[in-house]
Amino acid sequence: MNIEQQRNVNYRKSHPMTGKGLIPVGFFFEWVNWLVRSDELYEDMVFCDFGGNNGALAAAFREKTCVPMTVIDGMPEYIEEAKERGVPTILADLENMPLADASVDWGFCSHTLEHLEDMDKGLSEISRVTRRGMCFVIPLETKEEFDDNPAHNFYNPDEDWWLDKYRAYGFHVMISKVYTHKDGCKEMFAICQKLTGASA
Repeated sequence: MNIEQQRNVNYRKSHPMTGKGLIPVGFFFEWVNWLVRSDELYEDMVFCDFGGNNGALAAAFREKTCVPMTVIDGMPEYIEEAKERGVPTILADLENMPLADASVDWGFCSHTLEHLEDMDKGLSEISRVTRRGMCFVIPLETKEEFDDNPAHNFYNPDEDWWLDKYRAYGFHVMISKVYTHKDGCKEMFAICQKLTGASA
């Protein structure tokens, strides 16, 4: 399903502010706190939310850190909402981003990879444009859960498969954890450092 087809699909219960699940919101702030503790957050750094939806998390990032975060998303409606929140925006598909190599210090990408028509191309582009690292949040869907999400183009329930995929695109996985919802659905959170000189 491409971006145009996804626009009117209500594919999962969402956080009323961000349009994303409750757990990704918690993971987002865990990542921000990790950046602070790890001395990886300075005002001259470039931060991006890849597939940033309506910009709510980018606005929260700015409020918490006083550092801007750019929303990159392929849906014009989300970009307009993000602009209304006062955050920087780029309207672009993640498989073909108009960004220079290593131009983003840190990126966040939550519940986005599974929507891409070409996930490997998207990961390759994220690897190309990032310099220091990424935080990824993805659903570990079963085949049944995937079939129930028409806006998703890909699934894999294997945590190690995803970690190997991040490594294949030049990232060193520093932290990963899986959260299981009460209904049995699972999500994985990973903080990854970009290996020096790595690209895919």
